[in-house]
Amino acid sequence: MKGVYFVILFYLFKVAISDEDLKVACITQYLKEQGRLDEDFPESNKNECALVLPIVFPILKDRFATKMSEIKSECVSTQLKTDGLVDYLMKEEIIKNLTEFSAQEVTKKLDDTRQIIRNILENAAEVCGSEITYEDIHDKYLLIMNETKAIAMYCMLTLVIDTGIIDVGNLEINPSNIDTTKIECESVLNAARINVARVVKKEFKNQNMPQCTMNCAMRVYRRNKMFENSIAMAFSEKLDISPEINERNKENIQARIEFFSKGIIRCFLKN
Repeated sequence: MKGVYFVILFYLFKVAISDEDLKVACITQYLKEQGRLDEDFPESNKNECALVLPIVFPILKDRFATKMSEIKSECVSTQLKTDGLVDYLMKEEIIKNLTEFSAQEVTKKLDDTRQIIRNILENAAEVCGSEITYEDIHDKYLLIMNETKAIAMYCMLTLVIDTGIIDVGNLEINPSNIDTTKIECESVLNAARINVARVVKKEFKNQNMPQCTMNCAMRVYRRNKMFENSIAMAFSEKLDISPEINERNKENIQARIEFFSKGIIRCFLKN
């Protein structure tokens, strides 16, 4: 029976990583908990979000921190972190995707959020005035916004291609033309990889799984590249590739999930 529970768990994990609406809802939940959003924003499923947040936030925050370090001002970096700039950047992205409000309401919320971002940048420039100007911070902010997204997408896509999880044909995987020689994709993805494994292990524990069975299950998880497969699911509907290649990718991913599920069941049977 517990093997069945885990199949259900992995289904939720699959949905969490691949469903864009769910990602938006989960980031909304996080921002509400941080006091960055009003209460009229829609609620989300907290159980599913527990599987989304570990993979979304580490990538965003790692890239943001890396780019901010280029400012060469500890004062500025500390001030922007204290004022919650990363949260408001994510809030801006959430508002752009809102469907629950009118265009006028979305515009108003965007204007308000962007004003907060400007205030945060201005405050950092004022507090750290001898080290940096507002214009310097603003220019770096725009660079960070564009590069962070491009780098995260490039690294995730490169990972699933290099590991043979999906085929993209002749698709250009670096449309933003970022300098890939300066990107260490493993460091970009490592925090997310660790956090997702931690979440999966926690769910095993919640099922009262014996330690020996849990160790077996985690080996199966890593051996079947479930972190990589989860990212591949996110790309399965978004890549500009032929329907034939897309369908083949889906079939391959599904086959790996089934093989993974059987491996988990074997862990229960032998322990």
